[in-house]
Amino acid sequence: MFITPYISTRLNNTVRIQAVNSTNLTIKTGNKTISKTLNARDFFDFYYNTISFISSSDDILVMSYPHGLNENKGDPFMMTIPGVNQYLYEYDFVVPTGFDSFISITVQSDATDGLFLDGNSSKSQSSVFSISEGMNNFSTFSLPISTGLHRIEHKKKYRFGLWIFGNGDILMVTVTPLEWLIKLTIK
Repeated sequence: MFITPYISTRLNNTVRIQAVNSTNLTIKTGNKTISKTLNARDFFDFYYNTISFISSSDDILVMSYPHGLNENKGDPFMMTIPGVNQYLYEYDFVVPTGFDSFISITVQSDATDGLFLDGNSSKSQSSVFSISEGMNNFSTFSLPISTGLHRIEHKKKYRFGLWIFGNGDILMVTVTPLEWLIKLTIK
């Protein structure tokens, strides 16, 4: 199961789903549900602007491609969307200098209040977008974030997805949380 995050400042996004083996997909975005079968090594693209739900009968790779911004304020970029089974309950990460930076968080809808960023409650003051499919209820939101080292955790140890990104003149940056880099290096 995959949940695409809300990307502040980037409301135009294309998602690509790549099938490893033949698989059946269910995609929910807004009030629309798509059912599709992909053959091995095939892909399927769809558009979203706030949140979407993806499930499959076999392994898939999900990538999001937020579109570029007008007036040279940010190029298109690519983000990996991990399955919710890959989420952690705490992350340490560094935000580089030179960008207007944000974090996007995806968490179970009943757990949005338990997030603490650098020891302070990080309840979203911005838009929160939610999606439900059966017993699965998830919410996503973005927050601005300053340059430097940060730690975010859930006080009740609920797992959540985290994406870090920034906009700048003609450039765009995404950062992978340190735990993901460590996990990838060890394997």
